[in-house]
Amino acid sequence: LKDDILIPRSIFHETQEYIIISICSNAFRCSKIKNVQFDGDSQIRIIESEAFVSSSIQSITISPHLTEICDGAFKFCKKLNKIEIPENSELKKIGQNAFSFSQIKSLLIPKSVIELSDGWCNNTNYLNQITLIQNNQRYSMIDDKLIIGKSKIDKKNFDVLVFAVRNIKKVTIPRYIEIISQSAFEECNNIEEFKIE
Repeated sequence: LKDDILIPRSIFHETQEYIIISICSNAFRCSKIKNVQFDGDSQIRIIESEAFVSSSIQSITISPHLTEICDGAFKFCKKLNKIEIPENSELKKIGQNAFSFSQIKSLLIPKSVIELSDGWCNNTNYLNQITLIQNNQRYSMIDDKLIIGKSKIDKKNFDVLVFAVRNIKKVTIPRYIEIISQSAFEECNNIEEFKIE
């Protein structure tokens, strides 16, 4: 495989055009790729479980039409440090261990996201900057450091603490929080002050 890969909108086989809508499980397992991009008119919808597991990928630019990053899609991608997700993304779900043991430092969560699975951020030790696009119906942020969410999408109030940036030093859990998610404070080794209202 080449270092840099452009995944096209479609491929032709025996004069028939086939639209690419998913990257299959294990498609790039242990591969030596570095950078992945998609055609501007890509119709890719799903990156399946462990599609890039243990590969050498360093960066990926997500197609706007992608709706799901499945469990372990980028697990053990120890050189992955850049994931570009456009603000107009249709992404709805990030699965468990999606980025585990990667080197990602920042992540944009579009307003379309309605599910961050338990453990989606396991072992993301350098994830210190989160941008959450406003008007997300399930998630919000406190001081650009804590992601809070609703235990059910139709719930009126935020009641779950979902994630803390890994370099956080001072934490105040709001009184309305009832649940702290799995891995919310994993590898937050710089905490000096922890308060529960």
